[in-house]
Amino acid sequence: MLNAKGTAVITGAASRIGADFAERLARQGYDVMLIARNREHLLQIAARITDQSGRSVEVLAADLALPMDLERVVALLRLDASITLLVNHIDGEPARLDSPTLIALGVLAPARLADALAPGFAARGAGSVINAASVTALSPCPFSRLH
Repeated sequence: MLNAKGTAVITGAASRIGADFAERLARQGYDVMLIARNREHLLQIAARITDQSGRSVEVLAADLALPMDLERVVALLRLDASITLLVNHIDGEPARLDSPTLIALGVLAPARLADALAPGFAARGAGSVINAASVTALSPCPFSRLH
């Protein structure tokens, strides 16, 4: 199938919000790359998206809080010229994550992934990044470490 929109990469794709992003983007004509820790869940989401949209779906199991996994994903994204959109979304419940993990997922991973794609976006004169946050970003959180 012709793909004029390119590929959208969605992190945290195994979560409800991440899967919704992927489904909507596929319906809009994007191929999608789903990234999250749970490969089996990603495969289920991928099958549903392919059945509903006919779009190409790639699955990449990775824990972006782990430096080795993050660097593996960064290296793959740098090589993929089809990527035109990055959706950074934390998969899981931020309140249950320790501070280093929350920083890795909420700050370091989104910055590294965007940085990996920026040269290609600049060379093509197009590309977008969406940083999705939870509703807790909009409300005061007394005694919350980072959110």
